[in-house]
Amino acid sequence: MDLDPVAPFARQRLTHALSVVGFASLGSLFSLDRGFGVAVGAFVGGALVLGAVGLLLPVLGVRKRVRAAKAEQPGWVGAVPGIVRWPRRMSSGAVPFKTRSGRWVGVLVCLISLLDVVPLSGQQATGDVLEVGGDRIYYETAGAGPPVVLLHDGLTHSGIWGAQFRAFAVGHRVVRYDRRGYGRSDVAAHPYSAVEDLEALLDHLGIERAVLVGASSGGRLAIDYALASPDRVSGLVLVGAVVSGYGYSDHFRERGRRNMAPLSEGDVEGALSNWVEDPYLLGTRDREIRARLRTLMEPYARKRFLRYDPALERAPQPPALDRLDRIRVPTLVVVGAQDIADVHAHAGVLEAGIEGAERVVVPDAGHLVAFERSDEFNTLVFRFLRSL
Repeated sequence: MDLDPVAPFARQRLTHALSVVGFASLGSLFSLDRGFGVAVGAFVGGALVLGAVGLLLPVLGVRKRVRAAKAEQPGWVGAVPGIVRWPRRMSSGAVPFKTRSGRWVGVLVCLISLLDVVPLSGQQATGDVLEVGGDRIYYETAGAGPPVVLLHDGLTHSGIWGAQFRAFAVGHRVVRYDRRGYGRSDVAAHPYSAVEDLEALLDHLGIERAVLVGASSGGRLAIDYALASPDRVSGLVLVGAVVSGYGYSDHFRERGRRNMAPLSEGDVEGALSNWVEDPYLLGTRDREIRARLRTLMEPYARKRFLRYDPALERAPQPPALDRLDRIRVPTLVVVGAQDIADVHAHAGVLEAGIEGAERVVVPDAGHLVAFERSDEFNTLVFRFLRSL
């Protein structure tokens, strides 16, 4: 016989709370492939709804017991026995989970689903530098599981992968780094190979095989590395990627010259504004997204525009164009619908040249698909990763 009426009430409320968290976590798990933000939203929304239901029913039960007790003995003295007896009654089943086994199923769901939803200690991001050929390369890692390496484009830096770095770390070991001349890495003072830099970083981190996710020139690097070290690549995600050996139109080159023109007078802010407002870089008219891009690029714009010398990077020989058929790993090609025509042409070359490659065009997106349409992009990549 339980002489403490509060004890079963406390146990019941604890199991109910864990059940709420469990089912909310399960909902966020099912939505995780739509992006980290969507998963968090599902968790919070599910917890609020289930929590409100769980609290409302007991409150209604208390009011009913109080009214019944007061009918027998007027005044609040008569209400006390009803309140005291309520926990005992509630512990026997007057909650959404009507049996003890049902409540513990909720606890079990909680524990299982939290393993997939709540970041583990190993997913804490860490940053460091690796010295390669006299230059320091800044990199960050997070998560645990099959490795995924993020390779940024030729305008920004590794920070462009913010939404992916957090989301992919749930179930994967994620690496992002600034190539020489970008972000927090040193500007190269002598010729170097971006392919060799990537190889050195993977060796340093003890990664034998990884999925490479490359945007624009980062996609070109992913392709070149897959050809140079095919046994170390388990899959490719090529985002607005370009292919060495495949040319560019006069329109493409003129656009680059026009955007960079202010640099002839040392006007870094002018060049930065031209790229941020470029209609092909971002397909959206959303000023907030463009402002976010400016904030991301601004701290390192002077380094990228004035000090970086692309001529110091040694291009692999022969170019990748005529060797695409040698790539034998699953490949996803992603391109924004609003991107410049040249990038769509390169995407077509990749789809045709790499056996089994799948091309996806993301609507209402420009060149920086992963930044501009992060939820849609993350969904595509999560599905691709699950298929490997």
